[in-house]
Amino acid sequence: MAPDVAADADSGARRSFESLPTFYRKGRVRWIELAKRPETL
Repeated sequence: MAPDVAADADSGARRSFESLPTFYRKGRVRWIELAKRPETL
């Protein structure tokens, strides 16, 4: 997971994300990357 979207190691969000199949994890990360704009970096 990219450092700028990394969740806290003990969070439920991280456990939930890591329980997803790789295909879905990559899709979620790609979705976030596509939403980035120069003004939000």
